[in-house]
Parts: sequence; C-alpha cells; structure tokens
Amino acid sequence: MSIVFRQETRSSSFLDPFDGFREKRREVQIREDPLTGAVSRVFAYRRRPPQQSETADEDQPPVCAFCKENIETMTSKFPPALIPEGRLRRGEAVVFPNIFPYDTHNAVVVITEQHEVGITEWSAQKLVDALAVSREYIETVVRAEGGRWIYSINWNYTPIAGASQIHPHLQIVLSRQPTLEQGRLIESGRKYMETNAGNYWEDLIRAEEEADVRYGGRTGDIPWLVSFAPRGFVPDVIAILPNDTDFTACRHEEIEQLALGLVKLFNYYGSRRVTGANLTLYSQSPGEEYFWTHARVVPRLRISPLNISDVNYFKIMHDEGITLFTPERLCEELKPFFQKD
Repeated sequence: MSIVFRQETRSSSFLDPFDGFREKRREVQIREDPLTGAVSRVFAYRRRPPQQSETADEDQPPVCAFCKENIETMTSKFPPALIPEGRLRRGEAVVFPNIFPYDTHNAVVVITEQHEVGITEWSAQKLVDALAVSREYIETVVRAEGGRWIYSINWNYTPIAGASQIHPHLQIVLSRQPTLEQGRLIESGRKYMETNAGNYWEDLIRAEEEADVRYGGRTGDIPWLVSFAPRGFVPDVIAILPNDTDFTACRHEEIEQLALGLVKLFNYYGSRRVTGANLTLYSQSPGEEYFWTHARVVPRLRISPLNISDVNYFKIMHDEGITLFTPERLCEELKPFFQKD
C-alpha cells in the first residue's frame, strides 16, 4: 500500500495559573492529508469534542482573564528557563503562553487593558507596543534555541473574525516548518527570483505604484496595496516591509509606520461599517533575500439580513476566496485615508 499517514507531535510548556503555576506540557499533532498534503492541527490533550455551549457568545464567562485585574492570576507564565519574569510587557501589552498551543512556541499578546476596542478607536501607540513586545518574544525564542524559525503574528479581531475573547489579543506562532501558506510564499518567492533575477515583493511594489489602481498609499517606507486576487468578500490589503527579510531585524520606526497604517486602514473599515478582521504578519528567522516580511489584513463580514458568515465552502473546502467587488474599487475608497495625517 502506497498511502502514508504522516503525523508529528509537538509539545509546548507553560506555567498553569489554575494549578499553582506548576509547569504543564501539552501536545498538538500535525497531520497531513495522505492525498493533498493539507495540514490539520489536532489538540491531542482534549478528551472530548467541544459542545456548542462552550463556544457560543451568550455563554462567555463573566470574568475576562485578559483584563487588568485578572491577568496576573488567570493567565499562564513562561518557564523561567525561557523568560525568567514569566511574562513580557511593554506599555499595556502583555505576552504569555497559549494554554491551547498550536505549535511548540505559541504565545498570546493582550494588546491593551481596554476590554473592548471599536475598530475606529485604536491608537497607534497601543499597536506599536503590542508589535514591539511580539518581536521581543520572537527574538527570545530564536536566541534561546537557535536555527531557522518560520513565524507569524496573527490577529482574530473580534468574534466575527474567530476570536474566542472579545478582549483584543494577538497570537504568535513559531515553528521549524512553515504552514502551507507560509511554505507557498517562501517557495514561490524563491522560484520567482531564480526565474526573474529579482525580488517579487520589490517588483510588486513597483508595478502597483506605476499602475496606481490598487496602490493605497504609504506610511513612511511601508506601501499598502489592495490584493489583486483577494481572499475575502471584501478585498484584503497587504503591507510590505521593504528589504526586511526578518521582522526581528526591522527598525522600530517601521513598527511605528505599520501601526499607523493599521489605524488608517481600520478607520476606513469603520467608515464601511466593518467591525472585525483577520491579520497575519509573515516572517522568518534568519531571513532569505527572496522573502520580505509582510502583513495581510482580511476584513470579515456577516451578510445581512440572514446574518450569514462570509466564509463558505469555497474557502473551507477549496481554499479559494470569493470577493463581492473589485480591488480597484476598494482602493479608490481607501486612498483618502492614507492621505490624512
């Protein structure tokens, strides 16, 4: 028989706030579909499947572990060998281990002390602190363990985008192997450079600036482009950090520029009554010249009047996006927000 069932088990450790901060380890299985290679992450420590009542909005616990008065006692800590103080902090942002890890190193970043933040209420400084302390955590892991790491900073902003908590938070995932999308980005960038003797991201920026139909603007050195082939019902937006092959090596000014651009983008979303989004920043350490660090933001919708999700079988079953209007139209609306100081 030629069918091979491939799986790998990875473990993650943390200090458990619900058991006197004793060290615990949890495992996640990385499985590949025998035919397509599609990856599934299976939480091996769960003894039973979740019931609907465990995830329904109306059954959210009244106490938020991420709020200021609870974060010390209700969130986990890193083992002292990795982070002696247990958590990392910068401004209001706090980093601690995910007790339901997706990979060997999976941290949660509570962005702000404010429990709920509307999409037009963000300050750039809060996002700067969250991104900067995320970079510090990634640097800490890379320094402690060495070698090559593929990593991402991810945000399910509001429950409409898949957040399990209303309180705004990021997730950082580091792995020795890329996810399928990260692998496609890295390998495609390498092939593009071999074929064209140039960097895809540099060429993309130049092409979109010249065409000026999907080029939203810049915050400092960072261009903001509307995706030519969108992922969601509303076209997604890409921010590229020029020449930064590794987010940990980027300048602090670039983090400030990225945060400022997110505020402008969120203000645009607010003008269109969009209340949530998914964000992923893709990077690797050490970086390669054919890959540039970049972030992709996909706004999320419920479609009136039936309150339908904007994710359907084409995304879940085929990994292909469906978009309701053109990227060029969205860019026309977005540009004025990047022209504001």
